[in-house]
Amino acid sequence: MTGNVWEWCYDWYGREYFKNSPKRNPTGTSIGDLRPPYDPKLPPKVWRGCGFAGSKEYSRITKRWSASIETTLNETGFRIAQTLY
Repeated sequence: MTGNVWEWCYDWYGREYFKNSPKRNPTGTSIGDLRPPYDPKLPPKVWRGCGFAGSKEYSRITKRWSASIETTLNETGFRIAQTLY
Protein backbone atom coordinates (compact mmCIF):
# COMPACT_ATOMS: atom_id res chain seq x y z
CA MET A 1 0.00 0.00 0.00
CA THR A 2 1.47 3.34 -1.00
CA GLY A 3 0.49 6.74 -2.24
CA ASN A 4 -1.56 9.70 -1.03
CA VAL A 5 0.77 10.53 1.90
CA TRP A 6 4.43 10.22 2.80
CA GLU A 7 4.62 7.42 5.34
CA TRP A 8 6.52 8.02 8.57
CA CYS A 9 8.43 4.89 9.57
CA TYR A 10 9.76 3.76 12.92
CA ASP A 11 13.22 3.22 11.38
CA TRP A 12 16.08 5.66 11.70
CA TYR A 13 17.41 6.78 8.32
CA GLY A 14 20.81 5.44 7.24
CA ARG A 15 21.95 6.38 3.74
CA GLU A 16 24.03 3.22 3.24
CA TYR A 17 22.14 0.93 5.64
CA PHE A 18 20.73 -1.54 3.10
CA LYS A 19 24.14 -2.42 1.66
CA ASN A 20 24.82 -4.65 4.71
CA SER A 21 21.43 -4.97 6.41
CA PRO A 22 19.68 -8.23 7.34
CA LYS A 23 17.47 -9.56 4.55
CA ARG A 24 14.58 -10.22 6.92
CA ASN A 25 13.02 -7.37 8.91
CA PRO A 26 15.73 -4.73 8.55
CA THR A 27 15.06 -2.12 11.22
CA GLY A 28 17.33 0.67 10.09
CA THR A 29 20.45 2.03 11.64
CA SER A 30 20.69 2.84 15.34
CA ILE A 31 21.99 6.33 14.55
CA GLY A 32 20.49 8.24 11.66
CA ASP A 33 22.17 10.06 8.78
CA LEU A 34 20.65 13.33 7.62
CA ARG A 35 20.56 14.73 4.16
CA PRO A 36 21.28 18.45 4.16
CA PRO A 37 19.84 20.99 4.98
CA TYR A 38 18.32 19.40 8.10
CA ASP A 39 19.44 20.27 11.62
CA PRO A 40 22.16 17.74 12.60
CA LYS A 41 21.01 17.80 16.25
CA LEU A 42 17.65 16.25 15.37
CA PRO A 43 17.60 12.51 14.58
CA PRO A 44 16.24 11.60 11.14
CA LYS A 45 13.49 9.07 10.58
CA VAL A 46 12.50 7.34 7.34
CA TRP A 47 9.74 8.59 5.06
CA ARG A 48 8.54 6.12 2.43
CA GLY A 49 6.46 6.51 -0.68
CA CYS A 50 5.14 9.88 -1.77
CA GLY A 51 2.42 12.37 -0.95
CA PHE A 52 -0.53 13.34 -3.11
CA ALA A 53 1.38 16.31 -4.57
CA GLY A 54 4.42 14.21 -5.57
CA SER A 55 5.33 12.69 -8.90
CA LYS A 56 4.64 9.10 -9.90
CA GLU A 57 8.39 8.34 -9.91
CA TYR A 58 8.43 8.73 -6.13
CA SER A 59 5.13 6.95 -5.45
CA ARG A 60 6.60 3.59 -4.54
CA ILE A 61 7.21 2.09 -1.14
CA THR A 62 10.88 1.44 -1.89
CA LYS A 63 11.55 5.18 -2.23
CA ARG A 64 13.10 6.30 1.06
CA TRP A 65 13.86 9.78 2.31
CA SER A 66 15.25 11.16 5.55
CA ALA A 67 13.32 13.72 7.55
CA SER A 68 13.86 15.37 10.88
CA ILE A 69 11.42 14.26 13.55
CA GLU A 70 10.16 17.86 13.66
CA THR A 71 9.25 17.92 9.95
CA THR A 72 5.56 18.43 9.20
CA LEU A 73 3.70 18.49 5.89
CA ASN A 74 0.03 18.20 4.98
CA GLU A 75 0.79 15.07 3.00
CA THR A 76 2.47 12.97 5.70
CA GLY A 77 0.90 10.16 7.66
CA PHE A 78 1.62 6.75 9.12
CA ARG A 79 0.38 3.20 8.75
CA ILE A 80 -0.30 0.96 11.71
CA ALA A 81 1.10 -2.55 11.32
CA GLN A 82 1.29 -5.67 13.47
CA THR A 83 3.53 -8.70 13.22
CA LEU A 84 1.49 -11.86 12.58
CA TYR A 85 4.16 -14.52 13.06
